[in-house]
Amino acid sequence: MLPPNHCNNTISSFLHVEIAQPSICALQIALAEVYRQLVVLPHAVIGSSLGEVAAACVAGYLTFRDTMKLVYIRSISLDCMTGKGDMAIIFLQAFKVREKLLSPEYKGKVEFACVNSPCHTVIAGYVDELSSLVDYFESQGVRRVNLKVRNAFHSFQQEEIKETFLVKTNFLQSASQHEYKKYLHRLIPMISTVTGEFVSHEDLNSNQYWWKNIRQPVELERSLRRLYACGYNVFLEIGPHAYYSKAIRETLESASQTTDACYHAHC
Repeated sequence: MLPPNHCNNTISSFLHVEIAQPSICALQIALAEVYRQLVVLPHAVIGSSLGEVAAACVAGYLTFRDTMKLVYIRSISLDCMTGKGDMAIIFLQAFKVREKLLSPEYKGKVEFACVNSPCHTVIAGYVDELSSLVDYFESQGVRRVNLKVRNAFHSFQQEEIKETFLVKTNFLQSASQHEYKKYLHRLIPMISTVTGEFVSHEDLNSNQYWWKNIRQPVELERSLRRLYACGYNVFLEIGPHAYYSKAIRETLESASQTTDACYHAHC
């Protein structure tokens, strides 16, 4: 449900972080439950940025109550930074983008936000510097897409909200060993797009982890490669639209010498 002041303009309301993020998270959890009812069950889960919160709930590491409380605090915290930055996709290998990010003109002003595939890199930073950088790449024949956000997610700009976010999310604490063991059989392996490695119940019930989820770049490509190396080769994307479809396919094609990996989307 939307607050009354948003009802007159529903479409534009979903451009607001504090409306969009809880809505997307709830949709992802609901779709996962639809699949569970159809006995389509994941052997492992992965989530990108906000999607990692939903993934932690679906995998059993966070309660639904804690999930929605976390995503609400996350969204209102991030909304405080709206209007201060921009983001863009650069369809180029990350190491080539890094060369420009380390130059004096852009260092500390534009950063990696996501590395989604071998040729799908997202950058974030100050408006003017980011605009200058994407114009440079375009002049070199590199395709770019400016994202319809006014926030430099996963960048240095989010440091301003760190203290407030950590205070508001200190309700996240690891369950007792007894409670953990009680639910251990229900947990689904989950790989982190913060670290690129499998995460534990303790990791995901720490507000420090979720701060890193906000501040650090999303390592989707690295995490997908890790899953594929562990033998997972059927991937299902759940969300409002198939945003990661191309990036997932590119990564799987790059990671495998055969064509035994497949991808599906439910939007």
